[in-house]
Amino acid sequence: MRLRLFHSVSLILSIVSLSALILPVMSVAEETLHLYGPGGPYPAMQEAAAVFGKRYKAEMEIVVGPTNEWVEKAKSDADVIYSGSEYMIYRDCGIALTPRGKRKALARNLIEFLESAEGAKIFEKWGWVTETK
Repeated sequence: MRLRLFHSVSLILSIVSLSALILPVMSVAEETLHLYGPGGPYPAMQEAAAVFGKRYKAEMEIVVGPTNEWVEKAKSDADVIYSGSEYMIYRDCGIALTPRGKRKALARNLIEFLESAEGAKIFEKWGWVTETK
């Protein structure tokens, strides 16, 4: 009886120890940010989102195209809306958080990243005018 009890306790302790190693990894769920905007700035936004997503372990979903093609879906799940056109004289790109995005720390972090020197460098590489803070 004592031997079985020892094995049962040992098994339980092993399971608890294994859970302590596995559960933190399982609980790190990737958050998804939904970005919407026109095609002009898309290549720069795609590269910036890839760098940011990798750093923050976040999935970045970018919907691109004319506004009338995505505006209805954006009303339900957009975190960030960006603007800009490759035909603009100064080629600047605006970005704004939606009410949903304002509630997400990750979305606010994305804006900070895009406004940083690192984010600006990505947009400059693609021919966009930037002002870093």
